[in-house]
Amino acid sequence: MAVLLVAFGLLVWFIADLRYDRKWSRRRAELGAQNRWKELNAHFEAHLASRRPLLRLARYETHQAAGRAYLSLGGNEAALAELQAAAQLALHPLEKHATNY
Repeated sequence: MAVLLVAFGLLVWFIADLRYDRKWSRRRAELGAQNRWKELNAHFEAHLASRRPLLRLARYETHQAAGRAYLSLGGNEAALAELQAAAQLALHPLEKHATNY
């Protein structure tokens, strides 16, 4: 019985987390479509500061993508900071190698 309650609680939490993620993605798309880049940047910063478990799983990829974006825009200092943050979160040696290019 307790196992069923725990499983049900995890399922409800997972569904709520997916709804939040869908809302977050919709907001991100709206800001990008409206060319509101400063607000979009603040939206991503809030995403990085989140303690939600599913977002924490993707934090490595987010830092790495932000670092590559900063590199393509010429922001070398910001790119370095993002790529170093990705390297700190890397779990596998291949991931660490991918951030050190």
